[in-house]
Amino acid sequence: PSQSREADRALHDAVAAAARNDHLSQLSKELVSRVNLGFSTDPYSDELHQAALAQHTALVQAICEGDQDSAANIAGRHFHLTTSKAWRSVLREAGEDATATAPANV
Repeated sequence: PSQSREADRALHDAVAAAARNDHLSQLSKELVSRVNLGFSTDPYSDELHQAALAQHTALVQAICEGDQDSAANIAGRHFHLTTSKAWRSVLREAGEDATATAPANV
């Protein structure tokens, strides 16, 4: 997991650097920190992780091809996947765990 997280961060840094936009670079770092709420691991299931990897591949390909519209679309979907979908999944699992372990008379 730590190597995957480092690779993810390096990819996001490289994408922001390729844009040659200092504001985007700073925003990217801030978003990563906020999305993970300071936790040292990402809140991703294996399914979400695999989807994010596929999006990374598609994003890099779009950037290399100079396809700005596709890159922007993929980046938007990736942000949605790795923020709201990831945390909804974590919260859903936490709720299921709490229900499964709650005493019957509560």
